[in-house]
Amino acid sequence: MYRARTGRTVSSVVFAAEVPSLEEMLARRPDELQLAIYGASVTAHRLLADRGTGLDLLVGNSFGEIAALVAGGAHSVADGASLVCDRNEILRSHAPEGGLLALRCGRARSELLELAKEMRIRHALPGVVLGGGDRWVRRARSAHVPPAWGPVLAEDAVLLGAGTSRGIGMLTLRGLAENCRPVIHILGTNDLSAYQYEELAEDEAAHRLRRRAALVAAAREEGDVPVANARLRRLAQAREVHADLARLTALCGEGKMHYHVCDTCDPDQVRRVCAEVIAAHGGRPVDLLLNFSGQTRSAKLPAKSLRNFRAVRDIKVDTYHALKHAFAGNRPLRWVNAGSLGGLFGIQGETDYGAANDFLYTAAAESSAPAETAFGWELWDGTTRSTDPLVGEVLDRHMSRMPAAEGVAHFLAELGRPDAVPTLGYFGAVEQRIMREQRPWRTAVWAPEPETAAPDAGPLLGEITELGDGRLVAQREFSVDRDAYLEHHLAGGHPTVPRNARRGDRRAGGEGTGTRPRTRRGARSCP
Repeated sequence: MYRARTGRTVSSVVFAAEVPSLEEMLARRPDELQLAIYGASVTAHRLLADRGTGLDLLVGNSFGEIAALVAGGAHSVADGASLVCDRNEILRSHAPEGGLLALRCGRARSELLELAKEMRIRHALPGVVLGGGDRWVRRARSAHVPPAWGPVLAEDAVLLGAGTSRGIGMLTLRGLAENCRPVIHILGTNDLSAYQYEELAEDEAAHRLRRRAALVAAAREEGDVPVANARLRRLAQAREVHADLARLTALCGEGKMHYHVCDTCDPDQVRRVCAEVIAAHGGRPVDLLLNFSGQTRSAKLPAKSLRNFRAVRDIKVDTYHALKHAFAGNRPLRWVNAGSLGGLFGIQGETDYGAANDFLYTAAAESSAPAETAFGWELWDGTTRSTDPLVGEVLDRHMSRMPAAEGVAHFLAELGRPDAVPTLGYFGAVEQRIMREQRPWRTAVWAPEPETAAPDAGPLLGEITELGDGRLVAQREFSVDRDAYLEHHLAGGHPTVPRNARRGDRRAGGEGTGTRPRTRRGARSCP
């Protein structure tokens, strides 16, 4: 197979008389090295099988998974070799200036002891880097974020939202529409054109009559009630989307609200819609991309089918990849993933959902894009998940409830920051209690805060409410009794702050800030 593709053979690699040097290995094509490893893995399995050794489990790492699939009978040897070569072609096409390097490590006792020691440690967060005598782990630090002041985007800004037609995504869009009135493109799966206008726009009383008539008619036909119920559920969701689109249009203006029917897990559909959006705006990059796709099907792992597990996990992962490929040549200026704290410490019955959100955390932390953030939200009150009594009862044991207005305020505040933090988590009282009581080792994720003495506020600044990261915010009440000079600055009999004082106060961050009932944590790497 390889000879047919390239005219060369890997026999000289497998059966070389001498072990090649590192320079010789680097000079060879990665196909030859990896095919040699693949061939050796498959051969080892064949030898064990010929000797009657039975294997209960086949495990492969990285492209070793291909050898494991071949050993398990899922692929032929030739097909496995083709997959190895195809994999290398993809790597070369995506990183033409890079390469793939495999290093053979020695068996020094010190290295093995270091590895054994690391395996006994309970890690607060996954991922440890050892090198040069240092041990690097990921930590989170508390950061004060003032509320957003003014529009966070321009009125002609282009916003694209995947999974934002309902729930937390739509609440976020409403907040943005009220704040800055951008041009909004929503990717949704419910085709509103499949319904009559009256079905979408009629009031609730008329809709209840329609539902009753549909169910009565379905009951007359055996087996049609489940079908009717499924359509009515979709219709209820479509009515919700239709009403919200009308609200967004009223806030942003005519012609600024666009709804695209798109399966966000389908790379071809996502690529087509994103190309249309970019073309509609003259090729300019999208100003803000919101990746809010997701679903949940809570159940304990033994009772959850593999199909349901994959459906919940993959919608976030597949949507992320589809969007990345669609915008590979024209990156959005700002990218936000809506995640959950379940990705950090897990939620009972939602292993799949936790895994998907853990992926979003890792992807944002490792992304080459300078302005990508994954939000680790709590449970937003008023959303579908919070109003379901059974789901809400379980989630309340693991997560704090965040009022929707507070969630929107946090989102706008982060969007208004000049620097984008890759990963964020908002921890309320429930999360912090769980971390202390049930997972005390996880509390090591908090980086120790440096102890700094608060500066003297002085008579002008008053009370300092925020200090750090090169920013100072103070609150000061001015009155004639305290500030006699204001008697010379009266307007309509009321004291006003002199212009110079206002300017100086603004430079010092004197606009003030509200209280923050939750702790915002941004993950950083630190020794």
